[in-house]
Parts: sequence; structure tokens; C-alpha cells
Amino acid sequence: MSGSFQVKFRDGETLVISDIIEFEEKQQDEIEATAGDYTKIQLRQFNQDGKDLSYLTDEQKKIVLRTKKLTVDGKTADQLWGQKIVSVSVHFNERILERLGSDELSVIISIIDRIINTDFVIKAQFKGYPALTYTLMKSDDPEKFKFAVSFKRKNKGHYTLQIVTLTFKNSPHNKMTTRLIQDANLLNRMEDFKRKLKDAVNKEIKDNGNKN
Repeated sequence: MSGSFQVKFRDGETLVISDIIEFEEKQQDEIEATAGDYTKIQLRQFNQDGKDLSYLTDEQKKIVLRTKKLTVDGKTADQLWGQKIVSVSVHFNERILERLGSDELSVIISIIDRIINTDFVIKAQFKGYPALTYTLMKSDDPEKFKFAVSFKRKNKGHYTLQIVTLTFKNSPHNKMTTRLIQDANLLNRMEDFKRKLKDAVNKEIKDNGNKN
């Protein structure tokens, strides 16, 4: 088992995975295989939901919940936000605006309150970052709020927590994200298109410069 290892993306770029759990060999193989199917940009920008690990062990789930508890324990949601112990991603802001109709601070604080009370780990996803993202929820929540979060190690065993995204019962579904996740070939074509467009712009600038 290992908590730190290197993966190589489809374009040859490498990344060191360093997380709060130690990965079994099968889990490590899954992460390496996902990296080989995508570029880092594709996983981070286009495939916002990442790729799920096929499983987490009970011990790994306990470590995730224990790390979450150590991170938020003894502080209010306002304190966690004010002291930058809990932060949010740009993607999260987009999602709460889309799914809750507001990204005001009061809404973010209410979400942090819900995360404090989560007690169940659903899954882990690899999104092209050194740390994986874990989906948490409160097991008896009738609204079924689910929070994708990641942990960043600071010092002396302390962590910060970033909220990556959220879903809940009857929340609007992002069809474009789903379609991109299901079609790796489409992601590759989008990458190629962006590269060709950039090359065409650079060529035009160069040609115009030569004429002058």
C-alpha cells in the first residue's frame, strides 16, 4: 500500500499523488490507468466529476471521516471560513449558483454547517490533482446533500478542506458534464481543436508581422 506515487498522463506529463489514505495496489492501478487515458487539463477542466475509484475500504472511509472531524472539530462554520480552514473551488461557486440560486456567504456558511455533520463516505474520485476528492453525506439527510471535498495537508498533522462541488435531491443536472464524462473521444477532439485554434492564431500573428 502507498499514500504517494507518480502517475503519467496521456501527453506524458507526470504528477505525484499524495493523499490522506494509503492506496491498495488495485486502487493505484485504477488511478494510473485514468491518468493514461486523459491529459491533466482534460481531467481538471472538462471532466469536473473525475473518475470514480471502484471501491474504498472501511478503514479508508474511517480515515476520511476522522480527517474531516480533526479539520472542523471545535469550530463553527463561520470560524472555519474566516480562518480559511474551509475554502471553496470556482466550480463549487458555479454549482451552488446553478443549483441553489445563490452564492452568497450565508449560503456557503450553511453548506459548511452541513459538512460538519456528515458521517458517511460514498466514494472517491481522481480529478487530476495530487489529492483525491471524497464525496460525503449525512446518512439520515432527507434532502440527500452530497459534498465532494478534498484535503490539503498543512503541518503537524493539520489539514484544510476544500469544497469542490455539491448535489442534492432533485438538484438540476449538468447534462454537458455528463456527456463529456461519458465520451473520452470528445474530450480528445476538444483538446485538439483548442490546440489547432491556438496554432492558427499564432500563425496569423506571425504572417501579419512578416508583412509589416
